[in-house]
Amino acid sequence: DPATFSYDGDGWVLPMEIEDKRPTIEARVVVSGDRVIPVKLMVDTGSSRALSLLIGSKRRLNPPADTITSSGIGVTGEVAVQIGRIERLEISTITLSQAETTWVEPYRISAARNIEDLNGILGNRFLSMFRVFFDYNGGRLILERPRPIRAILPL
Repeated sequence: DPATFSYDGDGWVLPMEIEDKRPTIEARVVVSGDRVIPVKLMVDTGSSRALSLLIGSKRRLNPPADTITSSGIGVTGEVAVQIGRIERLEISTITLSQAETTWVEPYRISAARNIEDLNGILGNRFLSMFRVFFDYNGGRLILERPRPIRAILPL
């Protein structure tokens, strides 16, 4: 029951805001070198990518030189993208090094028109590493390490 949900696990509890009916969180990226760039990411369980960043949505948020051109398919159809790796993605104390990142022009993402200061999308390739709880009433996104599944052996 959302009204009585209580979390007492050992996962990461992240502040989450709902904008235009979509969850967003704050994170940090390092594209190259050591310059940390704070970013606002929409959490999108429908995205197969780990991370997509909107080109130029911040002054220093531009693809590294060694990207490849590809295409992605979403609800708006096929989109030209650039794919490369960033030094790291930081969410709370979670760090993903050498994260494969899709770079997209902001006008290609409809949420960028409706969510102020949106810089990118956190997708399923990242989320699938965790057990994910969306606590909309509490304004929290909870990421929990999955526990190992014990094999049941026949006697």
